[in-house]
Amino acid sequence: MITLAFRKTLRDFALDLDLTLPDGVTVLFGPSGAGKSMTLSCVAGLQRPDAGRISVGNRLLFDSEAGVALPPQARRVGLVSQQYLLFPHLSVGDNVAFGLQGRSRRERQRIVGEALALVGLAGAETLRPALLSGGQQQRVAVARALVTRPTVMLMDEPFSAVDGPTRARLRRDLMRILRDELTIPALFVTHDLAEAYLLADHIVVLEAGRVLQAGTPREIVYQPANERVAGWHAARNRLSARQRTGGAPRRIDHPARWRCATDRAVERGLGRRQAVDHGAAGAGDVGAQGCARRSARERAARPDHRRADRWAEPHPLLPA
Repeated sequence: MITLAFRKTLRDFALDLDLTLPDGVTVLFGPSGAGKSMTLSCVAGLQRPDAGRISVGNRLLFDSEAGVALPPQARRVGLVSQQYLLFPHLSVGDNVAFGLQGRSRRERQRIVGEALALVGLAGAETLRPALLSGGQQQRVAVARALVTRPTVMLMDEPFSAVDGPTRARLRRDLMRILRDELTIPALFVTHDLAEAYLLADHIVVLEAGRVLQAGTPREIVYQPANERVAGWHAARNRLSARQRTGGAPRRIDHPARWRCATDRAVERGLGRRQAVDHGAAGAGDVGAQGCARRSARERAARPDHRRADRWAEPHPLLPA
């Protein structure tokens, strides 16, 4: 469990968090300038919050009231950024071993060999970074972060500089390492909601230093807390309605992949969660009774509904 309850104020920006995150991969998602990278910097000890508390498991990294502020080298965090930050004059093995000060040569070689094998670069110890591809250099950076046995991995858009197929392979290998091999919790920064959905056990949506919503990937995509969160979705239709059951009317804003089933669900007085479930489960009925009755001309003129009578949900963010 990771606790992020701190405040950091700059001249024209304030980051204010109060989060308790479960183990697993937590994705920090949001626009540029939201405070995602600053959050990682505060956890790593590269920036000091003005007040608050940061802890990973039972290990306290920062507490303004208790006067605790561990230096970066004592925090046992692994940091991987967009830039590989490899030393060009050192071999791959020496780059990975850079944080293993105080170990014997034989022990360093063993640890480096295990780390490189873990990221798929066994036998590359003697190569120079210039001889590696971008994806391979990023694997070296991951191995360098892992050899110190971190209690948490901090990853700031680590795959943004590589091509799509390489990015997919790196994502797959990283999740295998974090979830299956080492079971290390991770904070992962990305601007890509599809990537966040694929990687995350938990997503935190940030904007202007504030948390807009925190939850599972499905909750973020299908139950956005407000229109700001919904604006990041691939959904092209939005439905505004008034719910009159169960008390006074209240306004709800729900982004719909398509409208028919959700329209009917809200009209029948279902709640917001029920409307989402109804839209997914009852699409065939509604599609047959409602959308399928549209003329070919109407449906051609409204391409957003072209799949309404054959609902499928392989991935909520893939193009229809």
